[in-house]
Parts: sequence; structure tokens; C-alpha cells
Amino acid sequence: MEAARLLRKQDCHRALKIQNMGQPPIIISYCHLMPHRHPLIESLLTHIGFAEVAKLCHFKIDHHLVIALVERWRLETHTFHLPVGECTITLEDVALQLGIRVDDKPVTGATYYDWEEMYKTGNQVYLMYLTVLDDLERVRCYSWGSSCLATLYREMCRATDPDAKTMGDCAPLLQSWAWYSIPFIAARVIRTLSYPLVTRWSGGGLSFTDTPNGDLIGYRMRLDHMTTEQITFHHTHTNSPPMTDYVFPITLNMDYTPPIVQPDDFLSNVFGTNYGIAASAPEYMHSL
Repeated sequence: MEAARLLRKQDCHRALKIQNMGQPPIIISYCHLMPHRHPLIESLLTHIGFAEVAKLCHFKIDHHLVIALVERWRLETHTFHLPVGECTITLEDVALQLGIRVDDKPVTGATYYDWEEMYKTGNQVYLMYLTVLDDLERVRCYSWGSSCLATLYREMCRATDPDAKTMGDCAPLLQSWAWYSIPFIAARVIRTLSYPLVTRWSGGGLSFTDTPNGDLIGYRMRLDHMTTEQITFHHTHTNSPPMTDYVFPITLNMDYTPPIVQPDDFLSNVFGTNYGIAASAPEYMHSL
């Protein structure tokens, strides 16, 4: 009953169309290729806090994995609904996956773009960022990680529309998080783990043996039948480098494991008892 009260956007979710034997369009997620950085700007990237994320030179997005995740994304709670419970991407995940700031000043500005049109025109720097990039001394003071996460949330919410065809903003974060958190659907790679975590998948050499790569039906079946033992949020690795001050000014617990909340009690655990107030927050965010 409580779940029905909260999950009230089912009528406009692409999952309903699938339940009714329909087939929503494929969602295309864009990821710009990042060129190898020039040695002359190495020190500058380090100074402004982008040296770690700049290590990501190439990341091929599996559109079918993104779609499978979007189908389980709920606008009302900003969580993925899985058979084993609810989970989501956190700021700590952003810090570990991308190595960018998740504290300090917020990055604000318009976030709605026609991603398909921007892709066709080849735009590489969005106008909203120019005002915060004019002073490089200030760039390192912005919480780029929280901006990235908030925009990813918003893009996934928009992508739940049955007619959505594109999704922008940091698809590598979403895919890398999924591969680390749900390893039985992840690519196989023989590569020393490095920081930030997303770089593990960069540079090719990936094997997709026994994985549903490029297979939407395969992803759906794997997720439908997953067990608690097949999901993990541990970031503990003996060869993980330490977090640096400019990424997160406090000590991160590398053993951090967000709780997997069971379907029957996730409402009370996540939102407490006042569902009315909690339910109004996403409504306000989606109206901006």
C-alpha cells in the first residue's frame, strides 16, 4: 500500500509500456572521446582537480545496459529497483569512480539540452560552464562531482519517458558503477586496478565472455534473477591508491557498503514515516 502511494509515476514510465508488451525506443547515451592530455597542461589539470578524471581516454557505452538500468530507475525515489532491494549511486561512488570533487561550492545553471542536437552540431563545451571556467583559481573550488551526480539523476529520470531516445551526461559513471556493483554483468579485463576506478575499463582489452553485452533481453533476464550474493558495493582493494585531499577533504572508508534495503521496508528506511514530505521533494526537483 505504501509503495503504491509513493511510486505514483508508473503510468508514465517506460517499464509500463514493456509490461503491456510494447517496445520503447532504444536510448542512445553519448560519451565524448577525451584526447590524451598534453604534458604542458598536466600541472594545470592537477591544480584544478581534473587530473584523475582526465585519465579516462575512451569508454565505450553499452546502450542496452543503460536501458536495462533506466527501466529499473524510479523517479520518485531516485533509486534502482532490483529483486534484492533498492540501491543508488552516491557521492562517494562519484569520488571513487571519477576522482573529482564532491564538496565545496555548487555548480548551478541551466541543465536542459537537446542531446541529440548537440551531438549533431559537435558542441564540446556547454555554455553553462563558461562562467565557472573563466577563473581557473575558482574551478578547483566547485563541487563538480555533486553536479555530475545530480545531472545524471535528472537524465535518468527523463530517460524513463517511454518516448525518450537519448540520455546525456556521464554515462561512463553509470556503466562503471554498474560493472563494479553488479559484477556478474561486467566486462572481464586483466588490468591492475587503478584510481579513479572508471579507468579500469578505459583503453580496450575488454572481454565479454558470458556477459550479456549489447543484449537488452539478456540484461533484463540477469537482473530479474539476480540474488543478494551477486551485488556488491565494496571498494576494498589492496592496490587501491589513497584518496587525495582535493578529491574529498575527509577520510573515506574504502570498506563502505551502502545498505541494500529490502523491498518491504525501503520506504521507512529511506524516507522515514512522513511520506508526504518526502514525496514532494522529487516533484519539486523534476519541475525545475
